[in-house]
Amino acid sequence: MSGIDNPERRQIRRIARVLQVAFRIPAGRELIAVLGNGTEHDNLEALTSWVGRRLSDPDPRLAEAALPCLTDELEQFLHRWEVESKWIA
Repeated sequence: MSGIDNPERRQIRRIARVLQVAFRIPAGRELIAVLGNGTEHDNLEALTSWVGRRLSDPDPRLAEAALPCLTDELEQFLHRWEVESKWIA
């Protein structure tokens, strides 16, 4: 995401925060390996990376319109991860 300018980066981070609150994702590090690329410091950064990869055009108007789709996709992804991690434990 280094090529993204500051307003677009802030928009992606705002969306990540909305998703973090909506899904009650804690401030820990549990999801770095699942949502991030491994270099993030916490779950919010991992979620920000995930949102950034999902948005082909981080234009603020388009990003807000994509929020319902991102919400559905994240819900499905986290559900699959939770189910699969029960097999590992």
